[in-house]
Amino acid sequence: MVDPDSCVIFRHDKDDFILKNEEIVLNRYHREYRGKKIVEFRTSLNHECVKLFFKFLQTGNVPNNFKDQIMVFQLLKEWDCHFTVFDSFRARIQTQTKNGFIFHQKTIYSVNIGCLFINSSVFQQFYLEHPNEVFIVNHQCSKKTMEAFLKLIHYEIDQPEIEDLDEILDICHFLNCSSIRAMINTHSFEYILSTIIRHQNEDFFDFSAYETIISENLVSFLEKSDFSKVNLSFLNRVFLRSNCVLPVSILQPFFKNCLSYHGSKASIVLLQIPFQPVQNFEELNSYLNIFSGTDRNDIFSLSRSILGEITQQNENMIQSNYEKDNKIEKLEKLVMEQKKKEEEDKSKIEELMSLLENEKQIIETGTQKNDELLNKLEEQKKVFEKEQIRKKEENDSIVREKLERMKPSDYEENPIDAVVKGKISSIMYLLANGTNINEKHPTKKDYDGWGMNNGTLLHFASLYGNLNVVEFLVSLGSDINVKKENVQFR
Repeated sequence: MVDPDSCVIFRHDKDDFILKNEEIVLNRYHREYRGKKIVEFRTSLNHECVKLFFKFLQTGNVPNNFKDQIMVFQLLKEWDCHFTVFDSFRARIQTQTKNGFIFHQKTIYSVNIGCLFINSSVFQQFYLEHPNEVFIVNHQCSKKTMEAFLKLIHYEIDQPEIEDLDEILDICHFLNCSSIRAMINTHSFEYILSTIIRHQNEDFFDFSAYETIISENLVSFLEKSDFSKVNLSFLNRVFLRSNCVLPVSILQPFFKNCLSYHGSKASIVLLQIPFQPVQNFEELNSYLNIFSGTDRNDIFSLSRSILGEITQQNENMIQSNYEKDNKIEKLEKLVMEQKKKEEEDKSKIEELMSLLENEKQIIETGTQKNDELLNKLEEQKKVFEKEQIRKKEENDSIVREKLERMKPSDYEENPIDAVVKGKISSIMYLLANGTNINEKHPTKKDYDGWGMNNGTLLHFASLYGNLNVVEFLVSLGSDINVKKENVQFR
C-alpha cells in the first residue's frame, strides 16, 4: 500500500503513474506543480509514449524501437529531467545493438540509430522517413575525423584530439548535432587548458596547435581562472597573435589572477596588452589598483600610459562638444522649419474645416429628405397592416360560415355528450374547431348513474362502451396512457 503523502500521481488518459517524492527527477514538476498530488499530462500526447516515459523513470528500461526512443527523449527534454537522467538514457541506448548504417567516402559504418536520433535532427528526419536505408554523409572530412565523430556521438570518447576539433565542429554544424557541439565547446577549453598547464614545463611540448585555438577564443579563455597559470611567454605569444583589443572589465579579473600567481614580473607582459578606452575615472582607478603592489618602474610605465589615455579622452570630449554644438544648430534650424510647416498646415486645416462644414450642411439636407421618405414608408406600412387585418377578418368570416354549414344536424356542443352518445360526426366537428383530444374534463356530470373526475374523451367512450368512438379517437392519436383520477358508482 503506497502512502499518498509520500508520492505523486501523474495522470494521462485515465491511467495513473505513481512516483515517490524522492524519485521525482522532473525539474518542471518542481517548478510548476510542486505540492500537487495529481498532475495531469496534456491529452494530445501519445499514450504509449507516456507509458514508456514512466517505465523508463521507474525501471530504467529504454524502448527498443528508435521511434519510441525519440518520443521518450523528447518528453525527457520537455519535463527538463535532471542531467543524470539524460546521461542514464544515453548510456542505456549506447549499450543497445547497432541497428543502422551510414556511408562516408567509400566506407560503411555500423551505428546505433538511437544515439544518432537524440543528437542530430538531420539523422532524426532521415530515419523517420527512411528507417531501413543507409544514410550518406556528404562531408569532405577525413576518415579519422569521421571515426572520432562517431565515437563522440556513441559516447565512446569524451573529447576529440585537438587537431580534429575544427573538422568535428564543422561536421556537428553540418548534421545539426547541437548537443555534441555544446559538449565539445564546454569541455574542450578546459581540456586544452589542463593539457597546457600539465605539459608546459616539458622541453619538447608543442604549443603551436594550442596558440591558434586560444587566440581565436581569447574571451572564453579569459573567463577561466586557470588561464592565469599558463607561463608568461606563452601568454605573450597568444595576445600578440590575437590582435584583440578588449574592454578593461574583461581583462581586469585575469590581470589580478595573473599578478597573484606570477608576481610583479607578470606586469611586464600585461602592460603590453592593449585595451579599449575606459568609460570613466572610477574604472581607471580600479584598473590602477590591480598594480598597486608591483615595482616602481612598472607603475611609472602604467601611469604614463594612463596619462596618454586621459589626454586622449579629453581631446575626444572636446571633439564631442564640437559635434554637439553642430547638432544643436541643426536642431534649431529644423525647429524653425517645423514652425513654418505648422503654419502652413494650420492654413490647410482651416480650408478643410470649411469643406467639412459644407459637407455637414449637405448631410443635414440629405437627412431631412431621408426622414420624409421614412414617414411615407411608415404611412404605407400602416395602410398595408390595416388591409391585412381586413383580409384576415374576411377570411375568418368565410371559414366560420363554411364550418357552420358543415355542422351536423344532430350536433352536440358538449364533447363529453357527443362521446357518450356516440355521435362521431359531432366529435369530428368539435375536434376540427379546436377541441383538444387529450384534454381532461373535471366534470362530475352523471350518465346513467356513472361519474368521473378528470377523464379524457377516450375514458368516457370506454366507460360507456362506445367501441366505434374508442377506435375513432385512438386512430386520431388519443393518448391511451393518460390515467383518470376517480370513478364513482351510484
